[in-house]
Amino acid sequence: QAPFVATKSGAISEHLCYHFGKHLLPKRNKGGGEAGVESDEFRRNKHFMHYTEALYLLVSKPLFLTISISTRLSSALENAPLPFFLKPLTHMVANKVNGVYLHLNFAAYFASLEDHLKTSSGRYSCGKKPAEGDFMMMFLVEVCKSVSGLTRETVPFL
Repeated sequence: QAPFVATKSGAISEHLCYHFGKHLLPKRNKGGGEAGVESDEFRRNKHFMHYTEALYLLVSKPLFLTISISTRLSSALENAPLPFFLKPLTHMVANKVNGVYLHLNFAAYFASLEDHLKTSSGRYSCGKKPAEGDFMMMFLVEVCKSVSGLTRETVPFL
């Protein structure tokens, strides 16, 4: 067999689950097995598999830009020839700009995710059992949680 090369995280996860973790794959068809009638768990899993990749790109670019800009700004402000009593003020301004931009983006993304999770038929995003879409979302949530201030109170379903 020729080597398998996958470049998208969704394709990699699907390949790994199909070959090594079939218990993570939701049943495709509902009980009757009609063609084209997919289970809610299957559709939600596909949605989260590919939504995660798109959301990661949307979150990572502003996050990277904001962190790099705020790091440069903070560095410039720390090294600027200012009187000592003005330095806390300049740090507050830099942190406020950073916080407002990031938190507005994160608030919108995670409000949407919360709405999806509220309508799930089980404890996980795709149903009663964990699926590959749950694992894809886990990485994104962990990254964003560390920089956005997500708490159990602000996003109880995540």
